[in-house]
Amino acid sequence: MPTPALIPATIVAILFLVLSASAERLELTVAAAEATIGQDGLPAVAIQLDEKGMREFAAFTAKRVGKPVAVYVDDELMISPIILSPIVTGQSLITNLSSVEAAGNLALLLRSGQARMAVADPE
Repeated sequence: MPTPALIPATIVAILFLVLSASAERLELTVAAAEATIGQDGLPAVAIQLDEKGMREFAAFTAKRVGKPVAVYVDDELMISPIILSPIVTGQSLITNLSSVEAAGNLALLLRSGQARMAVADPE
């Protein structure tokens, strides 16, 4: 019985780079953001995307139903929810924030455009 050939490390590295490069990252523009309390009773930020972001986010989430998506604000991972259905309204919620003050500060930064929001495939 033949022994399977080992894959050289360079091929593995190239394959890893190709797979990593295929991960999609979508930068989003927040039209409105407001501090709120989530269904779990913890501070959260309710977000409404602009028209372009709403369309792009709908397409992004439609391709990822049943899969996790990483949500970043200024490159900091905020949450990584499982997409249950396409999100076509452009509305989302960043949950489990440490305090009402933190939620208010994040909402202000997003609303003013001082913070960037992005979604991506988890690494």
